[in-house]
Amino acid sequence: MGGTVDFYIRDFPGLVRLSVAAARAFRSPALMAGAEEARFFVDLEALVGVPGTAEVTVEELLDESGEGEEMFSGTALESCRYEISVEFSRRTEAEAPGQGRSIGRKLFQRLVALNTPMVYAVHDAEALAAEFSPENGVRDFTPPVDITDESLKAESVLSSPVPRPSPGKPGPTAANVSFRVSSFGRLVIFEPLEGDGGAALGPIIELRSSPEETELVGNAAEAVVDYLSGGELGGRVDDPLGVIATTIGTTPENFTDQAPCFLVTVGSGEAAVASWRFRGGAGAPGGPGREVLRAALPADSGAWGALLRQAFGEVRGGS
Repeated sequence: MGGTVDFYIRDFPGLVRLSVAAARAFRSPALMAGAEEARFFVDLEALVGVPGTAEVTVEELLDESGEGEEMFSGTALESCRYEISVEFSRRTEAEAPGQGRSIGRKLFQRLVALNTPMVYAVHDAEALAAEFSPENGVRDFTPPVDITDESLKAESVLSSPVPRPSPGKPGPTAANVSFRVSSFGRLVIFEPLEGDGGAALGPIIELRSSPEETELVGNAAEAVVDYLSGGELGGRVDDPLGVIATTIGTTPENFTDQAPCFLVTVGSGEAAVASWRFRGGAGAPGGPGREVLRAALPADSGAWGALLRQAFGEVRGGS
């Protein structure tokens, strides 16, 4: 395997939201997420002009009590809630000398679009090469500074708490937001869509969950609505069924034959759910079917999870 670089995020409103934001920054078409970590692949040639691929892991480091990794205790990284680790598929210049020339530095430059305090760590996360804050932008450390350096604890962007906003209820910009939701085995799959049911947008979220796990499913739904309401959308996914099938290890035909699916449209303070047919009759393309549910816009992740669980029940019951 090639090298690894790591990025540490002080805080963010949820693992799934951070994973979606990171996948967008790295132009990944899909991600696989669970309760504690998410993974996706990056095409380095398309992203930074270097042959090869990389696997990205987004992981939550702090437990519910705020305790983090023991190896970071007493260091500048001890209060970081999230780690984004990038492992390269081949030997690279990930930590080569020269600010701005290494792959890791280029990836860091893309991640600052998240606009939240973060650092770029090198040498197996033993030193910091750069940091970012929305107020002051990027600050490079030349040479990299050891994470145990006392000056970092007082001066780093990680040294002061970051207010953690409540996701809350989507505002008026959520009008005409839509996404498809399907279930296959122990996965719930979210496809963000352009406009009112248009082309699929990356990243597609493949959630290691079932519709019964309403909190996790609701977190993903909120992440999708938040993403689609933000105005800056990811690129189109040319073959969403192919991407989904490849990631979960099946064929597009097997997936469409077995997966219950529905379209969620958000707007005017409501969420409407319509069944979705992957294929129409006589070889015609698929599309939305009958409306099965309409409700007030969910106020939090728990309410979103409950709504989607009910939607799966309606779609399965009407199939």
